[in-house]
Amino acid sequence: DDKDLLIKLMKDSIDRDEICIAIDSVRGFGKNIAEELIKIVHPKNICTRRKIDEGFRVLKLSLVANVAFIYWLIYRRRQKMYIDREPQHRPCYRPGTMKPLLAKTFVNLSRVSILRRETVLDPFCGVGGFAIEACLMGLEAICSDIDEHMVRGAQVNIARYGCCESVDVIQMDAALEAIANLRVDGIATDPPYNIQSAPRGAKSLTDLLISFIDEASNALRNGRYMVFATPIHIGRSIENALSESGFKIIEKHLDMVHGSLTRAIYVVKKI
Repeated sequence: DDKDLLIKLMKDSIDRDEICIAIDSVRGFGKNIAEELIKIVHPKNICTRRKIDEGFRVLKLSLVANVAFIYWLIYRRRQKMYIDREPQHRPCYRPGTMKPLLAKTFVNLSRVSILRRETVLDPFCGVGGFAIEACLMGLEAICSDIDEHMVRGAQVNIARYGCCESVDVIQMDAALEAIANLRVDGIATDPPYNIQSAPRGAKSLTDLLISFIDEASNALRNGRYMVFATPIHIGRSIENALSESGFKIIEKHLDMVHGSLTRAIYVVKKI
């Protein structure tokens, strides 16, 4: 059966003593199968922290959504490096701020070049989380927000992580023509998810985001990428606006934040 095939594939890959097997389920998928496989595989072949620290090569089996992935683990990110940058650990805190790992993912998906020290824009920067991640990756960043208090908070946080020389902080409305005067290599941002958290004067969240998309099209260089998130229920209006403003949707991912909010994460290209 499938379990026997998985065991055979893994055992066939272990041809030296310095190789070990790691098995896990992602978000609980296939948890029972993972537990059974761990019992079947010989204990000496299971990875331990000591083996990993000693340089054993890791063969990983991950079970997710009825799919099994078998692969060699080349690099493992250390979660501790992000703890100091968690929103609650920054000098200036804002509820609802995106966690650093996801913020960094947005910046990565915008495909800005570290080698060329390109510039990424976050026009809804809040207290500066995206700009901090971009700076620590070796990029230049523009962090703008319409709210004066957010701008001050961003300046404090950016200074805390030694990013003042790499990040320009500006008070600016993302829905106005001022953003179009910029020329950037990528945009990564997390706009408001409801009109209550939107800037004062916005008629609706949809109108705000449509205006932002139109101005972002002028700021972003041709052939470059923008990454942003919106509530899923306004997706059709957003996708129409993207098409009308010269953007092509490259990727779309759904992310359930909590029971009453599922956001759509868009990766789009200026064409």
